[in-house]
Amino acid sequence: MAYAQETIFQTWTSAGIEKKLSKKLSLLVSEELRLGYNKPNEYSFLSEAGMKYKLGKKMDASFNFRVTVKANEIAYRPYIDLSYEIDIQKFTIEPRLRYQYQLQKNEPAENYFRAKTTLKYEINKQWQPYVSGELFYHAFYYKGSLFDEYRLAAGIEHTYKKAHTIKLYYLYDQEFNVNNPTQRHAAGLSYEYEF
Repeated sequence: MAYAQETIFQTWTSAGIEKKLSKKLSLLVSEELRLGYNKPNEYSFLSEAGMKYKLGKKMDASFNFRVTVKANEIAYRPYIDLSYEIDIQKFTIEPRLRYQYQLQKNEPAENYFRAKTTLKYEINKQWQPYVSGELFYHAFYYKGSLFDEYRLAAGIEHTYKKAHTIKLYYLYDQEFNVNNPTQRHAAGLSYEYEF
């Protein structure tokens, strides 16, 4: 069976804030714009809000809610993250497990488990290059649960005065085990302020 594959080129630009409410609890808010260059009106606005709680010195749990607005559709996505941090000299390994549930008009609800691992290297306190890999598992699917997407990224993170963080990255995303899979290339820039 032959499958047609669509290749998409995008830019992802985001800004967010993290407000510490206590030693263990933080409030997270962010906005993101994703622009595509293959088709007219190919854009997405992503608005997110959530809470992050420190379960231990190296472990965090967070609950977030995302609203995605595209040209002709709106999607709603609550999701839960559980992440851990492992430090080995100048390297940091950050495994993360996400469960997400997405609702969109005229589409069946989607449930995903997403396992991601990020590897960072600390050049100094301000600069950290990193690479990451993520695997998507489509769960509770009416056609049968399966792995259907992976995502790879590489970038560099710059922290200024401990409160400002800028990331510049490239992301490659590939669907598989689906009809008409999509391949995505994205150049990204993000800014986060923590206080």
